[in-house]
Amino acid sequence: MQRGEITGPQGPLHYALSGRLHAPSVVLLHPLGADLSVWDEVLPELERFFAVLRLDLRGHGGSRLLSAEPSTSPSRSDISMADYASDVLLVCDALGIERAHLCGISLGGAIALELALTAPERVQRLVLANTAPHFPDADTWDERMRLVREQGMSAIAEAMPQRWFTPDCQAQHPERIEALAKRIRETSPAGYVQACAALKIFDRRQDLATLRVPTRVLAGARDGATRVEDAEQWSQQISGADLWVLDASHLAVVEQPEDFAAALLDFWRD
Repeated sequence: MQRGEITGPQGPLHYALSGRLHAPSVVLLHPLGADLSVWDEVLPELERFFAVLRLDLRGHGGSRLLSAEPSTSPSRSDISMADYASDVLLVCDALGIERAHLCGISLGGAIALELALTAPERVQRLVLANTAPHFPDADTWDERMRLVREQGMSAIAEAMPQRWFTPDCQAQHPERIEALAKRIRETSPAGYVQACAALKIFDRRQDLATLRVPTRVLAGARDGATRVEDAEQWSQQISGADLWVLDASHLAVVEQPEDFAAALLDFWRD
């Protein structure tokens, strides 16, 4: 496995590249508050067929921010989803990846959608997992940012199990939950606030019909954050898109890694 850093506009962008390095490439984008290790359970299956690039989004994991202070206003940010998409292309360019399959979860899915809309020539096939083209409502994001500024990341980590996982998963795989909680507690508060502010203003609902990249949408049957009924509605606006529903809550890649990997391989190896 190759690990490294690419100089980004706000600090180093940490990545990991593994698998069959001369095979077609896939790029994996993690959710809010996590890091590239969220893909660990599906990685062995993907590495059998692809060169797999994972990266820590700015302010997450090893992608440290030059400025560690959250914005003085929790409701404002100069960062948009386009900036995160540019980070992804920056890393891909540095590694010589001209075109790749792309999968993003939640925040990562919003970035993947933004990238596919603005640079479709760089995306071979797109998977949008447990995500949406818009994340209402604004007050929720303002409250989340205020909480982090006042109490730090521990408050987010404490609320995560109920928000992201089914009771069955919490009971059967507590080690997975605790590992993710640890990563959330270690996430930069400034990076988290920036991402929340970008999610607050993200809205690509009117552009879905213009997407020309082959797309699969993955939804969790018990996901209360990005509901399956909403995914059914907006995925129909993407020409040719199909919808796979997994028996999981919001973080299906951790809760049902075998089914998640199968959904990716079925689409990318078709």
